[in-house]
Amino acid sequence: DREIGTIKQNGVHHGVLSLLAQTDASTTPEIRERFPQCANATIPASLSTLYKRKMANREEIPENDNGGRFFEYTVAPHGAQVLKEFGTISPEEWASQ
Repeated sequence: DREIGTIKQNGVHHGVLSLLAQTDASTTPEIRERFPQCANATIPASLSTLYKRKMANREEIPENDNGGRFFEYTVAPHGAQVLKEFGTISPEEWASQ
């Protein structure tokens, strides 16, 4: 179930939402490639949380060559409102947390 939720300002979820806002849509591998300083395990878990809290929308992408499935994420209206309130932060500001 998805419900509008909150995140901590300047925390990991805020950082991942900020990364997501820098593109029209992103998959976990694309975000990892662009921001290698971010912990690999942090990104999928954070994207899932942002989706559950209605800060991100996602669309499933058909299986890739490796047989895996991916979601393409975009910032949802609630996520855009949170970023308007908090502002965006860079990976350097949160990746070490």
